[in-house]
Amino acid sequence: WGVRSQLSEADAALLLTGFAVGAMALQIPLGWAADRFDRRTVLAVIAAGSALSPLGIAASGGAFWAVTFFAACWGAISVGLYTVALTEIGARYRGAALAVGNAAIVLGYGFGALVAPGLYGFAMDAVPPDGLLYAASALAFGYLALVLARLARARAQARAAVRRSAEIP
Repeated sequence: WGVRSQLSEADAALLLTGFAVGAMALQIPLGWAADRFDRRTVLAVIAAGSALSPLGIAASGGAFWAVTFFAACWGAISVGLYTVALTEIGARYRGAALAVGNAAIVLGYGFGALVAPGLYGFAMDAVPPDGLLYAASALAFGYLALVLARLARARAQARAAVRRSAEIP
């Protein structure tokens, strides 16, 4: 994306470095947040940040430091998805169910690693050069919708359980 956006190869490599530094910097704070707050809410924040950061890059008008800032934010927040998902699975399941849940997360990541490069390349060709950013944002907004639906379902189930317990004489 960087080279297609008229950045030098060195500057494009610096963007990758910014993404990676961001990814490393926020993992411990995200793990801390996942231990102290509702993990689905933390996942919703991660999804929102993962959707908005690429849009920030696209809106930056190519200003290198703004692009680097949003790349670091994107790395910081999006890589936390794996951290928090594993924390949620570990808190929710034990034994064989934990192994199945972990395998599902690994399978999802593997599928994403297989499909995303082709999808993003297609998106960059279809909407040069920002198609990658728009595609990544759209996928993150899709994940955000899933997380919000799950949050709403969990809250509705909790309300129903409270009503049922109030009805028991």
